[in-house]
Amino acid sequence: MKRNIGIMLALLCAASCYSMEEVYQPLLNNESPEQLRKLSKTWSSLLDNYEEIDEDLHMVYNPGCNVSFFGLEKKHPFDSTKYEKIYTFLKKNYPELKFHKPVRPVTNGALSTVHTADYIHSLCLSGFDKFRKAKIQRSRKLIIDISEMEDLGSMKTTIGLCLLYAKLLKPMKLAAQGTLDATILALKNGWSINLAGGFHHAKAEMGSGYCFYADVPIAIQLLHLINPEFKVLIVDLDVHHGDGNEAICGENDKVFILDMFNKNIFADNKPDDEKKVDYMAAIEPGILDAEWLSAQQGKKIDGIEDDEYLEKLEELYTQALDECKPDFIFYNAGTDVYQEDPLGRMNITKDGIKQRD
Repeated sequence: MKRNIGIMLALLCAASCYSMEEVYQPLLNNESPEQLRKLSKTWSSLLDNYEEIDEDLHMVYNPGCNVSFFGLEKKHPFDSTKYEKIYTFLKKNYPELKFHKPVRPVTNGALSTVHTADYIHSLCLSGFDKFRKAKIQRSRKLIIDISEMEDLGSMKTTIGLCLLYAKLLKPMKLAAQGTLDATILALKNGWSINLAGGFHHAKAEMGSGYCFYADVPIAIQLLHLINPEFKVLIVDLDVHHGDGNEAICGENDKVFILDMFNKNIFADNKPDDEKKVDYMAAIEPGILDAEWLSAQQGKKIDGIEDDEYLEKLEELYTQALDECKPDFIFYNAGTDVYQEDPLGRMNITKDGIKQRD
């Protein structure tokens, strides 16, 4: 079975590019020493050498974002080492590309701008002295449930949980930090791409669907700390509905969401009537059975094809740009709409995805 191809996160600053002083000065205005210490702790892992960053530096990647767990990851439909494959391809074919490497994982302070303290604590290695066994079991079950990797169930000890953190959670934190760094790079240079990230199922109090940390909503918190008036557009073209982004950002009047997805998969994350997706296309692809899809072996598949898909997208995207006039755009470039993806069950060709992007 071919594996899920995955996503790439592109960030576009529609406003003018910013100097270091312009980016950080709002953080310093009218702040008490205690507030400044809190801000420093929250965002301490952001780019340290912002002013020295080359104007041609747009790509963000850390090899630590790849998830490799003694081969167990190969049993998961999500290709957890695809970031390295993308990086290798880019370096081979575009050797002039320069990459920024996030140095440290995202801090718990930054995570706390979106996630609840209970959720963050449930994924931490601290607090094992009291109720050790119960804590380990709860954390292990939570991590396995979110990652959808049942084969990790044997990790029942403190050592096992440490391995889960090192091999699974730390890569996710590095990827989330990549989105924060890419946000700052996009402010400076106009656009940026994080090869990882785009965890659109993570909510404030929980994760799901291989998404632990809500990197885009956290980055939006950073943007609105810099400039509360920034209008932000999330363009989510992963084949699944971005229920985490919707839950966190749906009521924020400075954030707009464009989401095109297969409405027949991942049934638990249907749009919430009480939240909002401003520009939505819940696509009926006509493909419901993954086993049937695998058996087609290249035969023509019924369902939405390139022309109809691109027409829907152009209509929605044009409307979104005209109406909300965003200062900053996050583009979740999910390629699981590809016709041979076993999870997406859509019928979009490689050329169609290239045109879309």
